[in-house]
Amino acid sequence: SLEYPQFYEKLYVMLTPSVFLVTYRERIYRLMHLCLLSSHLPAYLVAAFLKRLARLSLSAPPTGALYVIPLIYNMLKRHPQCEPLIQRGRVGAVMSSSSSSSSSSKESDPYLFHEANPKNSHALESSLWELRALQNHYCPAVASLAAAFDEQEKDKFKMEDFVNASYSALFTQSVK
Repeated sequence: SLEYPQFYEKLYVMLTPSVFLVTYRERIYRLMHLCLLSSHLPAYLVAAFLKRLARLSLSAPPTGALYVIPLIYNMLKRHPQCEPLIQRGRVGAVMSSSSSSSSSSKESDPYLFHEANPKNSHALESSLWELRALQNHYCPAVASLAAAFDEQEKDKFKMEDFVNASYSALFTQSVK
């Protein structure tokens, strides 16, 4: 078998905002999805990837967010040990809307985005508040897809449907 030292750490560091802008992004999406399919990945690693992808989706173009949201959803279904990330996000959203404090979820988030080692990112202690923010995205397709996290009984998404999302498809959908 092929052995590549620190493979997931290097893949984790490669996830930057530019990954959504490169011309071969569809290939990167497919390969990343394949690498994260295993149900034997440790919870800290899965949580770190979920959190990093969620954070990147906030500034990604709509086509990138349309890929990241189903990937996060499917990974949460495959790795139930990361379910607290969603539960904390729901509690945090309720608390922040009823609180008069001006601090945002991002400011109190223990996740360290710039940490190169996923083990030290504190992702398991965080929440996926970014998904709640994506429900208010300016692109209606992204907002409705992010709302899938409120539906408890939804099946997994077929990732092939989202890999080739394009601006022309989004425009056609918006015009209709």
